[in-house]
Amino acid sequence: MGRLSPLLLLGLLFLPDVARAASPVRVGAIPIVGNVALYCSMEFGGPAAEGIDIRPTNFMSGTRIVEAMAAGSVDIGFSATLSILQAAQQGLDLVIVAPGSFKAADERPPTSSIVTRRDAGIAGPAELKGKVIGVNSLRSIDYLITAEYLARGGVSARDVTWQEMSFPHMPAALDQRRVDAALIAEPYLTMLKDGESIRILSTASDIIPGTSTSAYTALRSWARTRSPLLEAFVRTLRRGIEVCEREPQRMREALVKHAGVRADIASRIGLPVLRPTLRSADLVPLMDLARRHRLLDRALDLDRLLSTGGPAR
Repeated sequence: MGRLSPLLLLGLLFLPDVARAASPVRVGAIPIVGNVALYCSMEFGGPAAEGIDIRPTNFMSGTRIVEAMAAGSVDIGFSATLSILQAAQQGLDLVIVAPGSFKAADERPPTSSIVTRRDAGIAGPAELKGKVIGVNSLRSIDYLITAEYLARGGVSARDVTWQEMSFPHMPAALDQRRVDAALIAEPYLTMLKDGESIRILSTASDIIPGTSTSAYTALRSWARTRSPLLEAFVRTLRRGIEVCEREPQRMREALVKHAGVRADIASRIGLPVLRPTLRSADLVPLMDLARRHRLLDRALDLDRLLSTGGPAR
C-alpha cells in the first residue's frame, strides 16, 4: 500500500470531530405521525453537524418507552405526555427535554379519531355501552380521550371492555370484529378511511384541542450528566421542527422515509401541530382532565418537570 501524501495526511489529522465519530443518541420511538418531530430532526435538523447520530428504536407504546428509559436501554424517549406525567407521579425522576406534538385547535384534519365500522350500528357513546374498544395502551392518553368522549355521552369507562393493542393491529381488529371501536392514529386512520368502511365518532381535537399530546423525555440523571449531548439533540429537533412547520411537505417526506408511510398516504394524512417549546400552561388542561378520570391522583410540579436544573435547557 502506498504512502499517504502530506496534504492528505494533514487533512485527516484535522478532520472535524463530527466526521470522526458521531455520538449516538438512542431514542425510543413509535412510528406514527405524532412522532414526526423526530423524523424531521433526523432529515432536516442537521444531526451530523451537531456531532450526534440519532438512533431510533420502535416500541408499541410510550409506556414501554418510559420503561426502557428506566432500564437504561434508551437515552431519550418519545411518549404521550400523559404517560410522562404518570411516570413522574410514580416517582420516576424524568424531565421533558422537548415537545413532540400538539392537537390542533383549528379545522385542520385530525391526526387520530375514535372510529367504528359503518355496519356496527354505533352512532355515539350510548351505543358503545357493553362494547369492546381498542386503545394503544390502557390508562394512556388514548384511553383518556376515549373515556372523556364516553363520559360526555353519559357512559362510564366501566360500561365498556377495553382492549390494548398496537396501532398497526387496529384496522384488522376492527375488520375482524374483535373490537367494536378503536382510537386510531395516522397513518392508519387514512388507510381505513380509504376503505370507506368506518365511521368517525370523534376526533381527539374534539376532546383536547391545542393540548400537548406527546413529548421527548429523559431521566434527570442522564440529562444532567450528558448535558452537551442533550443540547445538541434539542437544537437538532428544533431546527427540524422549524423546517417542517414552515414547509409541511417536508413533514410528509420525513414520514415516508423514516416511518415507512406510503407516499400516497403521506400526501393526505392529517398532520400534528409542531412547536419548538413547551410551557407549563400547555400541560395543565391535560393534567386536570387526567385527574378527573383518576389517571393522576395529584397535581404535579410542572415547572420542575420541564427543567433539568442544569444548563441543558
